[in-house]
Amino acid sequence: MKTDDHLGVLLKEARNSPSPRPSEDLISRVLADAATMMPPPEPVKKQSFLARLLAPIGGTGGAFALAACAAFGVFAGAGYADEVLSIPGLDGVLAGLTDTTDSTTPFESLSLLMTEG
Repeated sequence: MKTDDHLGVLLKEARNSPSPRPSEDLISRVLADAATMMPPPEPVKKQSFLARLLAPIGGTGGAFALAACAAFGVFAGAGYADEVLSIPGLDGVLAGLTDTTDSTTPFESLSLLMTEG
């Protein structure tokens, strides 16, 4: 008999025979041993109403981040950013840097983008 045939017979025999079950005594001893190893349960602290309310958005950190984003959105959307962030003399410099005349057509720009190299 070849090794493969012998292995096939062993696997077939293992498949057809029922698997052994542990005794009730063994199960009760394992569970009793596990119960002695478990730490005592800690009391559950009741969360405040505000903590339960803010939990879905990440707690107080999420609430502060959301408030900061909302405040910045109002600040930028209302148009105050131009007045508050303006630095005297910087407007002329930025205008000089960004005032460029582009004489290329959209097709020339596309051909420049598609060139290799």
